[in-house]
Amino acid sequence: IAHTLELAQQIEHVFTNIGKYTDLRIATAVKSNSVRENIETLLGRNNTEGLLPHVIIGTPGRILDMINKGAIDMETIRLLICDEADELLSDGFILQIRQIIGAINEKTQIGLFSATMDVNFFKITEKFLRNPINVLIKKENLTLEGIKQFYIDCEKNDWKFETLCDLYSLFSTCQTIIYCNYHQSVEMLTQKMQEKDFKVSYIHGGMTISDREEAMKKFRNLTTRVLISTDLLGRGIDVQQVSIVINYDIPFKSEAYIHRIGRSGRHGRKGTAINFVTNNDIKRMNDIEKYYDTHILPLPSNMDDVFQSNL
Repeated sequence: IAHTLELAQQIEHVFTNIGKYTDLRIATAVKSNSVRENIETLLGRNNTEGLLPHVIIGTPGRILDMINKGAIDMETIRLLICDEADELLSDGFILQIRQIIGAINEKTQIGLFSATMDVNFFKITEKFLRNPINVLIKKENLTLEGIKQFYIDCEKNDWKFETLCDLYSLFSTCQTIIYCNYHQSVEMLTQKMQEKDFKVSYIHGGMTISDREEAMKKFRNLTTRVLISTDLLGRGIDVQQVSIVINYDIPFKSEAYIHRIGRSGRHGRKGTAINFVTNNDIKRMNDIEKYYDTHILPLPSNMDDVFQSNL
């Protein structure tokens, strides 16, 4: 189970590559497929042998719908994996996850994976996990090696845009994700950048499925090198070429910071995170530094060297 369509599709891609030389059968349960298509695949009607899938990958709402429609026999489920589990157990998904867990049998093993798990997360899991084995990493060790962290003191929100424009020529040749906190901010920033003839694209949860898929396709195949996003792409998404992450808005939650900057510097590559800080953000940035026991440094004057090191 994944919390977004994009993450579910990425997991499907990984499974397909890993299992390409086996008889592994994979099915997805996501909104980009029609309900009828999902049912046909899950019931094995899309192959002449009528064979059921070994692995089902999907989002909570569609998986629950398939369970309720009888397309998934929960008695056959041996392993239930929740990726970005703290997000799946948050207010937005918890009711659906409870219903899914309530439908499995007692022999089903449950696996919960995330880079961030707070106290409330463990309180929730106590209600349905029996004798769990916890494999935990101290949060001060979470900040990924190879990612340089900087901030720019913009003082006011109104000055962020000019700052971004000044930097554009330096980061536009790199694969870059720019994060905003709101859908409206993503669209507004995209419009302002495009009006200045900067080549950028955007994605957020309020877009149609087809538009989201098109935005990710362009970004993955390097048609677009700069993608403006909400936290929709803050978790789990692996675009190996991403080397720069810009927090145009500082995230509201400290936990979100590691997910965002972790989009850069994947698989041992170098990465850079740049945070645009206003006077109202100073406390929030200090809280992030304390939370991860890290230091976010002022962006040095030799900015060219910083960006060139990511090429």
